[in-house]
Amino acid sequence: NYDKSIVLVYGIKLDGWPVGLPFLAPSHMHTVVEVRTLRDALKTGTCQWKKLTRRELEDFREDIRKHEEA
Repeated sequence: NYDKSIVLVYGIKLDGWPVGLPFLAPSHMHTVVEVRTLRDALKTGTCQWKKLTRRELEDFREDIRKHEEA
């Protein structure tokens, strides 16, 4: 999944995902409007990849571990 395959592996995450838009890969979105909404957010910078600090990545890893144990 995204958390393990992208965030933990690369230390980056998408910040500013458009409100109301399901968090899906663009290839799994259902309408052209959804894809365009994401494209526009990426083009304007309201949604962008953010490099996590070492501390943020450690905290994220701990949150994943706790969630898996629950």
